Amino acid sequence: MQLHIVGGFLGSGKTTAIAAACKTLSSRKKTVGVITNDQGKYLVDTSFFDNQKISAVQVAGGCFSCNYDDLMEKTDRLSRTIQPDVIFAEAAGASADIVATVIKPLRDVWKDREISITLSVFADTRLFNQWISGDETPFSQKVMYLYGKQIEEAGLLILNKRDLLSPGRGRLALDDARGRYPRKNIRLQNSLDILQVDSWLDELEAMSNKPVDLLSLPIDYNWYAAGKAALAWLDTSFEFQAEGTTDMRPLAVDWITSLDREFRLHSIGVGHLKLMLQAGKTEAKVSLTAGDAVSWRRQIPDMRGKTLRALVNARAEYDPSQLHDLVTKAARSVAENHQCQMEEKDTEAFRPGFPKPKRRMM
Repeated sequence: MQLHIVGGFLGSGKTTAIAAACKTLSSRKKTVGVITNDQGKYLVDTSFFDNQKISAVQVAGGCFSCNYDDLMEKTDRLSRTIQPDVIFAEAAGASADIVATVIKPLRDVWKDREISITLSVFADTRLFNQWISGDETPFSQKVMYLYGKQIEEAGLLILNKRDLLSPGRGRLALDDARGRYPRKNIRLQNSLDILQVDSWLDELEAMSNKPVDLLSLPIDYNWYAAGKAALAWLDTSFEFQAEGTTDMRPLAVDWITSLDREFRLHSIGVGHLKLMLQAGKTEAKVSLTAGDAVSWRRQIPDMRGKTLRALVNARAEYDPSQLHDLVTKAARSVAENHQCQMEEKDTEAFRPGFPKPKRRMM
């Protein structure tokens, strides 16, 4: 069995790439499972994989390293229930130090089992370009310390979302990355292009057949913890109820437009805003990340029904309670404008705690 751990910062496109890879592997008659991971409990990504008919389980309430035993249990559960050829484990977007706290301990425990483990780290090429050029980014120095450590420990670095940059700027980012990390395997990728996802899978296959000795990361846990603590986590659900059957798409568009405007107005560094929307028989996942303008609109289809349900995961460098207030105020306003009733439930708003790995092997 192959276990491909996929890390990288919030909004780097990990979920999109994994979903595309799962479809490709299924077409090759491979059995695939996914393990999602987050500090929260109500995950859009898990719902998304379920909607895509991809076998998925989640490690919630903390990163893989802090919930190492749960990661082991969920991996074993998938192994028993679907007997996968491949498992993708998507690490939480504020996770680092994966080699020492996850991969090496797993290799130690599974040394007598035929399981290969790889590590890919995804980076939004636009944010990477700002960071490596020394330009201003949407995030503070504390958060970018965490970001840099994720890049540093990548076994395979994927500069993702190349389609959102001009070819020249994408190539410049790749050249800069190779100059900074001459010994690192680096790809420039558009994960919406199935041929490029196929190439990523080919590299993972090669890495599985010839495992490399990944190096444990030198990391200051106080700085790492400060970077995580600077971020706000908001998980909540909304239900909008109309008088009769109607197209709920305009409401969803107005809501996200309002949120995007508020994020920009308050200069909030948005890791990602993910929503799983459902109206009638239609479901759609929508993602808004730092630097997005209108690309998220294409992700919302016509959604007819009396009720629009929205599961929301927001990750941003902001105060958690203020982030909650901002999202809720926008939801209430758009409900009034569209003459709908609105109800909120299952809300959690918090900052991640100090990372406490279960095991750490240097």
